[in-house]
Amino acid sequence: MATEHVSIGRRLAAAWRVLCGGEASGDPAAALPPDLAVLRGRVASLEQDLRERDELIVRLKREYEASRRENKSGQEQAAADALEVLAGRHAPLLSQLDTMRYMHEQGKELRAGDLLKLLSKLQQAWREQGLEAVGQAGEKVDYDASVHQRLSGGDVSPGGKVRVSFVGYRFGSKMLTKAMVNAEGADNGDRA
Repeated sequence: MATEHVSIGRRLAAAWRVLCGGEASGDPAAALPPDLAVLRGRVASLEQDLRERDELIVRLKREYEASRRENKSGQEQAAADALEVLAGRHAPLLSQLDTMRYMHEQGKELRAGDLLKLLSKLQQAWREQGLEAVGQAGEKVDYDASVHQRLSGGDVSPGGKVRVSFVGYRFGSKMLTKAMVNAEGADNGDRA
């Protein structure tokens, strides 16, 4: 009975192939309806498109990584160049400072005016690079917590009068150090 079943199954499959336009040869591709052959062709075309897309994605990722590395390298070089320019501008001033230090160690008298003149040149070089002072020592200003830090004295409300004890600095939009202030009227040794 099982043999009959297989035999009937084979005969039905062969009949189906003949009806679908294929031969009874047993070739499955020959038994495909015309629409199915077209669909298989489209599937093959889509698979090729997917492979090409995947290759494009891989290539674009490589190009992006190379561009990112090149950009990072360019930024690092620009930062190194800027630092070199800054060091070049400060080297003569630092050389003078080292000479003054040596003279002091040898017991030679240094004039405060000479030292202040040298440090003023250093300060000016930094200002030219974008370093900005916040306040001036002894100056009375309105308290602003974003640029001032209270040293002593009573409570200070925003806009209250304070005296700058130590100048603060910002570089561009970044606050490097806040100006140190005392509440106006606090006994801090400063006299206006």
